[in-house]
Amino acid sequence: MLGNLGIAEIATEDESCLNAQRRRLVRNLGWLSLASPVRDALAQAAQRQPAVREFEIVAQESKIGFRYQAAGFGELSARFTRFEGTIRLRDDATDVGAPSGPTAEVTVIIATDSVDTGNPLLDRIVMGASLFDTARFAQARFAMRPKRIPAGYVNSPGTQRASGSVERNSTFALEGALRIRDQEREISLAIAAMSIAIPVGSSGPAPESRQTAALYAQALNAEAHTRISRSAFGVAGFAALVRDPIDIDLRIVARRMS
Repeated sequence: MLGNLGIAEIATEDESCLNAQRRRLVRNLGWLSLASPVRDALAQAAQRQPAVREFEIVAQESKIGFRYQAAGFGELSARFTRFEGTIRLRDDATDVGAPSGPTAEVTVIIATDSVDTGNPLLDRIVMGASLFDTARFAQARFAMRPKRIPAGYVNSPGTQRASGSVERNSTFALEGALRIRDQEREISLAIAAMSIAIPVGSSGPAPESRQTAALYAQALNAEAHTRISRSAFGVAGFAALVRDPIDIDLRIVARRMS
């Protein structure tokens, strides 16, 4: 009798375990059925992520210079020989069909003691405490706020047309913060010419495609100009000899990093 009861209890216990396992299986299957739409949504979101590419400014092919009026000498010019910078190009696939190109962000850092006026004595004066004061302020920095590039710049001579018109001379502005010495001011760069190069033979984005220009771009080229008040940045020495403001000219060549 006692033996039979023990067997019955064991059987009941086994059946309870099986029922519990069945319930867990049903719950898991239910979660799986719910997870499938979630996975699909995540996959679609990933496909909508903007294409982002980074470019490094090639200092040997680029130029950052400035022009100023000196009493008795007329217009003189100088340039910086050491600088580095990056350009971040972001092209959102959800913007396909929009009348604009990718969004760009630019950061440039200049070694102020690399100034080259063509005259070593004048170089030392420009680097001195009354002007750039390079002993205390070794760098100048420009950081551009994200800016949507107008349509028509996603190509250049010798490359496959990707979108918009051929390269053109047309001005639009890029805004950002320029820091010289210990002063930072908002400035606007007038872009006189710009191109985003896509190599010949690449499967560039068709107008109706969700593929984006930033995905294919290999090089960026730009020419820009701005005028600033040097005294606003604390570069105020020799006011009787050097007029204020000064003109800054840039020619930028950048190559894709990623």
